[in-house]
This record gives sequence, structure tokens and C-alpha cells, in this order.
Amino acid sequence: EKLPTNLRETSETLGNLKKYIYDQYNDLAKKAGDAGARVNLNKVYSKLDDLANDTAANLANPWLKNAIEWYKNQLLQYSDDLGTISIADAQEVTQYYNKILDAYFKNPGAMANDTSKNIIVANLNRSMKDAIDESMDDVLNTAINNGSTASETYKGRKQLYGKIKTIEDEVSKRALVEARKNTKGLSTD
Repeated sequence: EKLPTNLRETSETLGNLKKYIYDQYNDLAKKAGDAGARVNLNKVYSKLDDLANDTAANLANPWLKNAIEWYKNQLLQYSDDLGTISIADAQEVTQYYNKILDAYFKNPGAMANDTSKNIIVANLNRSMKDAIDESMDDVLNTAINNGSTASETYKGRKQLYGKIKTIEDEVSKRALVEARKNTKGLSTD
């Protein structure tokens, strides 16, 4: 194949590469899930407990404990009796949190009128996403071929996906700059 020659082609190529890498790490996770692996939510509860016990955060945001209790109740509602969720559900939750966090960090003031609440909600979402990611990595390390290089492949693919997404975001920003310069639009050749 030929190399991309303009921003549109570069964006398309990055999108295709991102999908290819996602499919690879998603297939590894599905195999582990098909083998019965589940994601334990203990790390999520632990991070939420740490936030609930953070004196400074609670003094600055009196409603924080209520928000944490709401998150815990949601986890209980959707987890099984052992406090686990499926790998597929864990991946969907982290994708959801990624979208929320992306939107927040692109425009922090757009989510609500109270900036301090936005910051705390973003931190809660990030803490939960990170804890679910860590728990998913833990289960994949033991479930995929008993900790063989498949788990490292999963983690590496996931990190590569994130890096490509960052590059794709930068290409999109550059395309907007070029579009503003060129009133006729972007070149398609």
C-alpha cells in the first residue's frame, strides 16, 4: 500500500490501524472471557474508599461521600455475588469512561455549572476507569494462557491503541487548522 499523502488519508489510515489493533486486543480479552475469566471490582471499591476517607477532598466537596456511595451502589447492582463483572462489561465501562473523560478534558466547563463538581466527577470516573483497567490486566495476566506473553500482548496492544488515538487527535486538530486556512476545504488528492 502507498503512504498517505494528505491529512484525510492520514486520518483514515490511523482509523484503520486503530480498529485493527483494537480487534487484536479485544480478541485476546474475549478469549479470556470465554474461558470464564471475570474482573474483580475490589480495586474499584478500594479506590472509592480511599477517596471517601480523603479529608481534604471531603471538606472541599461535602457531597463527595454521597457520590461515592452512588457509585458503589451502581457497582453492586451490576456485579455478581462475588463482586465481579464480565471482561466484556469491563471493557465497555472503560470505553464509556474514556468518552466521558475525553469530553470533560476537551471542555471542562461544558458539563455543568459547578466546576468543582466537574473536577470531582472527572476524578471519580478516572479512578474507577483506572481501577477497572488494573483489575482487567490482573485477570488477563492469569487467565490468558496462565500469564504467558499473551497478557503482555494485550497490554501492549492497548497502549499502542492509546498512542495511535493521540496521534489521530493531533491529525484532526491539524486538519481543522488547514480547513480554516483553505476556504475551499481540504485537498482530497
